[in-house]
Amino acid sequence: GQQPEKKPITPQMALNIFRHISTEEIQKMGLSNDYARPEWMIITVLPVPPPPVRPSISVDGGNGMRGEDDLTYKLGDIIRASGNVRACEAEGSPAHVVADFEQLLQFHVATYMDNDIAGQPQALQKSGRPVKSIRARLKGKEGRLRGNLMGKRVDFSARTVITGDPNLSLDEVGVPRSIARTLTYPETVTPYNIQKLHQLVKNGPNDHPGAKYVIRDSGERIDLRHHKRAGEISLQYGWKVERHI
Repeated sequence: GQQPEKKPITPQMALNIFRHISTEEIQKMGLSNDYARPEWMIITVLPVPPPPVRPSISVDGGNGMRGEDDLTYKLGDIIRASGNVRACEAEGSPAHVVADFEQLLQFHVATYMDNDIAGQPQALQKSGRPVKSIRARLKGKEGRLRGNLMGKRVDFSARTVITGDPNLSLDEVGVPRSIARTLTYPETVTPYNIQKLHQLVKNGPNDHPGAKYVIRDSGERIDLRHHKRAGEISLQYGWKVERHI
């Protein structure tokens, strides 16, 4: 018996197959032409997060030496690896050399997103410590969600169970109503928001979206729970309204 020929399926081949699936076939598969094309599962361009996501830190106490964030170094590795692949293809290097560079590029992109992949060596910094990937920043108790979003030391606090939600956008965080009514955000009254803030004060502390306190410019705090005629408070520019989040 003849052995069937084994041939690796490259991401490029998979992408071409996915791109040629017709709209009718996509609908039959339960996917959507507008929201869920299968070729979108294969990364062809890499979004680069802005500097606030990967700020540089001062190394020598403010004398001008800056140390870049792990993600910034990692993006540099990805750009270099991508450039090497392009240069090899342009020079017409042998296939196995191109394949090695492609493998390296794939390694850098994978470890940029997740540096704890089972059976894959960790990407290390020059110092020898593992690079902190995007996944490591988000996951777990000390991560971005549970550590920074849910667990900040603040004036007013509330606790809730964290959960995923398929109806949220990537830049949205779901908050239970009871917590949105407990936690407040101090918004200063300006000509642009006075109408909105007046309505929130009128809604009061029990209806979301509403407000819990009004703080006059003198620092005096009006508690709307104990104020019978909250709707009649005329706000002044410069006052603060502690509105629901």
